[in-house]
Amino acid sequence: MNRVLSSIRIPSRDEDPSSRLQQLVRQRRRIARQHVHLDAWLSPRRWNAATGIAFLAEIPACVANPGLDAERAARAIRVLGFFVLGATRDETQGCAHGPRRWSH
Repeated sequence: MNRVLSSIRIPSRDEDPSSRLQQLVRQRRRIARQHVHLDAWLSPRRWNAATGIAFLAEIPACVANPGLDAERAARAIRVLGFFVLGATRDETQGCAHGPRRWSH
């Protein structure tokens, strides 16, 4: 896990917050696509390693920078987290692989 998470480049805090957030999300999606089986295991777990914590700490920093109050920042982080989790799951296991065949 650490080897994969350490491949994430943390953008400089001098960069625009929205650009930093986009870079972090793109890198998270890259990891999901490159390590499909690891991502299915990694997504629902805590990222308690130093590399995971460093990545996760950047998300609130990006969201707090535009001046959101604590409640709105927390909601934005939660929405973003669910969106990224859903997007990576879909890209690696879901509809991105084509239409599903439903049995009747």
